[in-house]
Amino acid sequence: MPEYKLDERLNVYREINAPPESTYLGLGWDENPESKRRHYRRYYTQELENVVEVMPKPSPFTSFNIMRGQSRGAKQKWWPFGAAAKQDDSGEVTNEQVVGKFKGIVTVQSEEDQKKYMQEKLQLVESLKEKLDELSKKRTGKELILDLDKLDTSEGRGKVEL
Repeated sequence: MPEYKLDERLNVYREINAPPESTYLGLGWDENPESKRRHYRRYYTQELENVVEVMPKPSPFTSFNIMRGQSRGAKQKWWPFGAAAKQDDSGEVTNEQVVGKFKGIVTVQSEEDQKKYMQEKLQLVESLKEKLDELSKKRTGKELILDLDKLDTSEGRGKVEL
């Protein structure tokens, strides 16, 4: 949460201890220090699937190259300028080029299977909470209350959920 200090010269509140702009994007605004509308989003300089702390496993996406051009029957140009046609492995003339990449995830699952999975997942999380609470009582003598909705960031919630 942002903290504010009154700039007496201009009679406005200024944010103090803001995270660095190179790592976080500040969003929202605070009309006064109590409104708590301002928040931050973590900024990454590369695709999220390449950031290990966000996605510890390799990319979950299926990727396909998006091609442009003619793969068979293109005519060999004698003019040396521009995108020249080449021969592919079979000896056919082609002028195809990669112009982009498609990434996506396709999941096929029945509603029944999805409900069953979500119930099992909920039971595992509840069991984990109970065991962590039991461990905390043995070690510290205090009850551990684990509320997944109140963790600071979506990254933190994701780590606990995993």
